[in-house]
Amino acid sequence: MGRKLNNDRSRCRLCHTPYQDRLKKKLQASNILWENEWLQVLDDDGWTIYRHTGTNEGICIIVYRQSKSEKEILLRVENIPPHGGMVETSLTGTVEEGEDPLDTCVKELKEESGYSASPSEFISLGHVFTSKASDFKLYLYAVDVTGKTPGDILGDGSEGEKGSSVKWVDEKAVCHVESSPAMAAGIARLNYKLG
Repeated sequence: MGRKLNNDRSRCRLCHTPYQDRLKKKLQASNILWENEWLQVLDDDGWTIYRHTGTNEGICIIVYRQSKSEKEILLRVENIPPHGGMVETSLTGTVEEGEDPLDTCVKELKEESGYSASPSEFISLGHVFTSKASDFKLYLYAVDVTGKTPGDILGDGSEGEKGSSVKWVDEKAVCHVESSPAMAAGIARLNYKLG
């Protein structure tokens, strides 16, 4: 009789400890190089790690609509100083402590695009980590707004959202969006799901 395989990817295959618990213990033992209220930069045996304090989860929404011949993707244009100012990016948001990622999607879709959708309209596309050096998990979702009319873009009142806007682009143009590599993963997964 063979050994039973552990197919639970949220736990270590050897000791069955949840990965997040192991990661937290490991990072607590690391040397803090710099920190503020949102982020810690750690040295862990020569590795530089960016650890988000508080919540370390967010959402990325692929908003799309179907036309006769193609799929169009809604991009957000917002001020991201490390990326050079006003750039095209995806619709994103932070999952607050105790908040369900789908509730975050509903809120962020309305705030950042003016569109409304119920949680059941979102298509789950799994998650990605934003970098090998970061513990930030980004849940990917898609929502079809074909035939819907957007309301006003409300924003969240933060300084970073001043002057933001949205624009529709052909799906192929998204490969040139440098500020959201998660968007490319989300579109690939969406196309796979839709066939």
